[in-house]
Amino acid sequence: MNGTFIGRTAELTALSTALGEQRLVTLSGVGGVGKTRLAARAAHARRADHPDGIHIVELSPLQDPTLLAITIAENVRLADRTTRHQTEVLCEWLADKRLLLVLDTCEHLLGACGDLAELMLDAAPGLTVLVTSRQPLGRDAEHVLPLRPLSLPAPGSTDPDASDALALLRDRAEAAAPGRRLTERHAAESAELCRRLDGIPLAIELAAARLNAFTVPDLLARLHARFEVLTADSRTPRRHRTLRTTIGWSHELCEPLERLLWARLSVFRGGWTPEAVRAVCSGGPLPERRIESVLRGLAEKSVVQCERSAEPPRYRMLDTLREYGAQWLAELGETTAVRDRHAAYFRDLAKAGDVACMGASQVAWHRRLHAEHANLRAVLDFLLARGDGRAALEVAGALWFFWFGCGRQREGRGHLRRALELVPEDCPERTKGLWSHGTLALIQGDLEVAAVAGREFAEAVAGQDHPDTRHAVTYLVGGAHCLKGNQRAAYEVLDAAPQSPGDGGSYPAAWLLTRLLRHFVQLQCGQFAEAAADAAVTRAECERRGELWVRCFAGYMQATAELGMADIGSALAHAREALAGMRILEDSLCTAMILDVLAAALAAAGSGPAGARLLGVADAIWLTVGRRQFGAPELSAARADCERRLRAALGDTAYEKEFRRGLEAGAEDGVAYALGEPALLASGD
Repeated sequence: MNGTFIGRTAELTALSTALGEQRLVTLSGVGGVGKTRLAARAAHARRADHPDGIHIVELSPLQDPTLLAITIAENVRLADRTTRHQTEVLCEWLADKRLLLVLDTCEHLLGACGDLAELMLDAAPGLTVLVTSRQPLGRDAEHVLPLRPLSLPAPGSTDPDASDALALLRDRAEAAAPGRRLTERHAAESAELCRRLDGIPLAIELAAARLNAFTVPDLLARLHARFEVLTADSRTPRRHRTLRTTIGWSHELCEPLERLLWARLSVFRGGWTPEAVRAVCSGGPLPERRIESVLRGLAEKSVVQCERSAEPPRYRMLDTLREYGAQWLAELGETTAVRDRHAAYFRDLAKAGDVACMGASQVAWHRRLHAEHANLRAVLDFLLARGDGRAALEVAGALWFFWFGCGRQREGRGHLRRALELVPEDCPERTKGLWSHGTLALIQGDLEVAAVAGREFAEAVAGQDHPDTRHAVTYLVGGAHCLKGNQRAAYEVLDAAPQSPGDGGSYPAAWLLTRLLRHFVQLQCGQFAEAAADAAVTRAECERRGELWVRCFAGYMQATAELGMADIGSALAHAREALAGMRILEDSLCTAMILDVLAAALAAAGSGPAGARLLGVADAIWLTVGRRQFGAPELSAARADCERRLRAALGDTAYEKEFRRGLEAGAEDGVAYALGEPALLASGD
């Protein structure tokens, strides 16, 4: 819907006041009444009260209540990589924050939202939670504000400024047909239209969108006819009947192909691209060549919204309209067929991303998979619910980089674990799933599970001599040895692996990951010259491929090795280059590791205040990761040594002052400072 904010002055004041006095506030009301828009406006009006930020968590695409804490953690950029329970981690992180959390669209997750809200509020005295829902959570501490429809024109009144509903109709009508205003001639009918729509913003916007094709009297007549047929059931509250009737009326005003596409679009979660619609929604009377024109027709009627700032453009549909479309899809008997096509499209997308994720299109795939997260979740939920473990493993296994490199290890392991339980027999999908699950366990420090996955995977691929497969075994088995501190065993595994990559295998990333593992083992053994030289080769190979993520990790390792050899200038240059790359990919683990080595290099260069500040920035990020210094004793010792040197150079008081500045700066400003860019952190120098 159009973003202009009309009216709601009194409601905005009441909600803002409640947020200043209460800690759990629920804005309740029927679908389409404007809860989300008002909540966002009120939240930002109170931003000065919440120095740790305002976070709006859109829950409408989420169907699995067990992912609620994970979804909130992702929104606040808490990329915890441990095996601890996510709720415990989230509550612990929130404990000292003064933060406003908006849980938007909670009616399908009432129990989970209520339970988690109470836990978070108990743990975090500075937290305020604002909920939007069609019904309250039903908690003792909850302060409920019912949101009623917009004010209606008084009988006989045609002054648009005296009625929020009439003002909204006029604004949206002019947006739908630029240059065409609601005239005085139809003022009475316009006021009556608002009254018949009960002042519900969504209903008014749907009606206004049709004023490019109909006059107000025409719309009023059509709406009256539909009310006569569909509002006889007095057991349904009037406003619910009004919205249902308005949506049905808008549906009837659509062309037949628009109605069909509306129904089929209901399978998407969190939006879609035109390419996805062509693949999922075409067929039968709706050929692929007609998809985009029909989609434009739905956008013109405000049934869907286009986010033109995205590349490629993305479309979305409000929940209330999506629910109506889903009902029609069921009436048509197409639900299973369209959901199958939806699952097939995103399975193919995941597999294509797996092939391309270590090449020149890595950043584009990172962004694309992030944009499609809700759809990927929906597909995995659908496949797992119907017991199709092999298909679920095919999707979840192919998404290993999405889970591994983007801080979603916990969610990925959950999907993979459920899918592996459904497929006990050996098959290619299970084999890839074992490897993906093992890599996630490794990065979380769950070394026993990683070791078991490594053994099972090695048994499953025994006899396969493809280099990629052997590298995949090496990474899992050698990685578990390395992180347990057994570098001799890690070296033995690494030395037995092929030294060159393979082509066309099922694990195209494994060779680069194995090279990273070798560099890490070399660093732990103090072999700095070898690590620096080998990491430089890896970086060059990544540059040749156009790959960024491994290149940044290799740059970190090269900087660490150069620091070990007292080549401070090179260490600073390579660390900053790696940090700039990780800023694009938003990998918090590698970012924290790079900041640690940057701080140590600055300390060695005599830039004590800057080094202390960056240790503070790094510590703030390590808190979100959960495993300081990746759980590696050698990294923890290096960090402790850096702090000792900085305290000795600056004195405890000056060190604490600079460290605190970094700790409180926030990751974005801290990284900008580390890269030498203007930032709030640099003020006062």
